Amino acid sequence: AFSDGDHVLTFHWIKPHKDDVVVFNDEGKNLIKRVNKIKDGEFFVRGDNRKFSSKVGPIEPSLIIGKVILKY
Repeated sequence: AFSDGDHVLTFHWIKPHKDDVVVFNDEGKNLIKRVNKIKDGEFFVRGDNRKFSSKVGPIEPSLIIGKVILKY
């Protein structure tokens, strides 16, 4: 689980796959979501806590900052 203020280490040279956690830019805010599926070059993401997670449509790969590899 991730909370506001958590720090994460990301790699941007690793292509995310289904079930990977990614950081991406959405209207000037960095969000952390899990890749639910990849279709036609777009990444469909969702939060693990569906009750409180903001909804985001499919995102372009160019918006992905990196794949989360470590939370500290």
